[in-house]
Amino acid sequence: MLKVQVSVPELKARAAAIREMAADPMTTLQTLAGDLRGKFEAWMNELMVAELSLHLGRERYERKKSSNHRNGFRSRAITVKGLGTLELCIPRDRDGSFRSGAVPEHLQYDPRIEQDLQMLVLDRKVIAHEMRKVFYAADRLGAKCALESFSGKWKAIYPDAVRCLEKDFDPIVAYMEFPEEEWMHLRTTNLIERLNKEFKRRTKPMEIVVGEASVYTLLAFGAMKMEVSWRHARFRNSGFRKLKPFAGYFTHESRQTRPGKGALITAVSVSAGPFSRAA
Repeated sequence: MLKVQVSVPELKARAAAIREMAADPMTTLQTLAGDLRGKFEAWMNELMVAELSLHLGRERYERKKSSNHRNGFRSRAITVKGLGTLELCIPRDRDGSFRSGAVPEHLQYDPRIEQDLQMLVLDRKVIAHEMRKVFYAADRLGAKCALESFSGKWKAIYPDAVRCLEKDFDPIVAYMEFPEEEWMHLRTTNLIERLNKEFKRRTKPMEIVVGEASVYTLLAFGAMKMEVSWRHARFRNSGFRKLKPFAGYFTHESRQTRPGKGALITAVSVSAGPFSRAA
């Protein structure tokens, strides 16, 4: 007769472990991968020791007349897909003639990882091409259709990227409210990049500063100086005149706080300068 014994506490413990695995499968997989990694390292090290024994023609501590002997180990790291980085001990011989067949020379990464990276780079190029359809659509409706197509194709693989585009869709296509001939200027960040370059030019030579507030003051005055130059720039033959009906979209406001820790002098709407002179 077959007799079966069941331990209730053990069953409860196993059921709890299963629930934990279901609640956080990634942690479980990482734990299993860590356990497998240690066992695989030990197995690979034993395999290479056996390879050296075959190369020398004798086991360890076996006496045999030969000019070649074991000569310790050298450490080597190799990354394997699904297991991570393995810390291996490669056995050596005195005359340096031993080569392991299990771990090829100069191999640092599993070839499958390189293939995955190539696919990732290819995906990024395809994604960039698909995103350009959203940014450079002919109109708002076209941009919306391109976004829906992008979301349907990539949401399962890159949910964060799709969520970011969907959340910021209105600011992305805000330039479409202006005349089409000015879209190229409005959807770029040239003004911001030029301002950041000026900040870098001002602060890089400064070896010693009085404090954080003094740096903020210097940057704020630099920003306001650039804005003044933009406000007085001539746009006689520019399409900026056509932006006059949209002057209400831009405001200019300067705020100054008392110097101190974290003090900041701000110039709001630095990029609004050219548009305010569009008369």
